[in-house]
Amino acid sequence: MKNILRRFGAIAILLLLLLSAVSCSSSPLDPPEGMQLCSKDTLEYVFFVPNSWSVNAKTDATSAFISLGSDNKPMASVSVTSYASEIELDLDGYWDICEDEYRKEFKNFTLIAEAATIVAGKNAKDFIYTADFSGVTYKFSQTVFIDRGMFYIITYTARLDSYDTFHADLEAMKSAFTFR
Repeated sequence: MKNILRRFGAIAILLLLLLSAVSCSSSPLDPPEGMQLCSKDTLEYVFFVPNSWSVNAKTDATSAFISLGSDNKPMASVSVTSYASEIELDLDGYWDICEDEYRKEFKNFTLIAEAATIVAGKNAKDFIYTADFSGVTYKFSQTVFIDRGMFYIITYTARLDSYDTFHADLEAMKSAFTFR
């Protein structure tokens, strides 16, 4: 009888250790290595940016930028917005509305590419375009996806000549995006 109780006790301790090890897995709020939390804790998503980026803490928006050089002007920025449509739309329908507005509002708007992708396990689309502001050409990547009827848009903006410089950072941000 004592041997059975010892074995049972040993199994119980082993199970407790195993459960403890499993429960110590990382939280969705733990930044991936080299990244920092950018989103507020009141949001339904978690968004990380590289440590080299500055989180815009002056607003409630989820946004960050990177500056290089002595003028400290942003070289690239990224933001996350969400949108609840009053009409039923899919990703292409959402983009059709945006594209019409962009063509009206932006000087020299040019759609360069669109491609299917995945963000946070959701089907998404990347829309890449250029537009001019104050005589400067900017390149944009908007990644759009839907979760529980809400549209989420990750917008990356950079001067045309520095877009590729920080594009790998954008891909890391999209890979780390998750819902709470």
